Amino acid sequence: MIDRERLIAQLLQMLADLGWTPPATGDALDQLLRGGLLTGAQAEDVTGRDRDTIVRWHEAAIAEGRPLLGVLTPAGWLWDKVRLLDHIELKSGRYARNVSQTRAEKYAEMWSQPPQLVLKKRKSGA
Repeated sequence: MIDRERLIAQLLQMLADLGWTPPATGDALDQLLRGGLLTGAQAEDVTGRDRDTIVRWHEAAIAEGRPLLGVLTPAGWLWDKVRLLDHIELKSGRYARNVSQTRAEKYAEMWSQPPQLVLKKRKSGA
């Protein structure tokens, strides 16, 4: 008889050995902390392009029926790292994607640091 749990564990281990990671779960903050979202300035650095060019890519993706590359918030653009990298690969090839992905890794490392809690000191008697 097949041990279902053991078989699943073996298959997951084989996938992990091949570099597969399970899909990420969580909300936007979790994605940001994993380095999955880029600010406008970070996206410009990662792609090597200016904001207007990235926005044009975004508009073209929408016109072509592909997923959004980012979202404009009151605080500025937030860009999905994987979607931007996919777009770069689609338009400029695998090498360009790898160059951009290397640039993006520094932001993943930066965001994944433990958050610093900043507390204001209260005045005595307040």
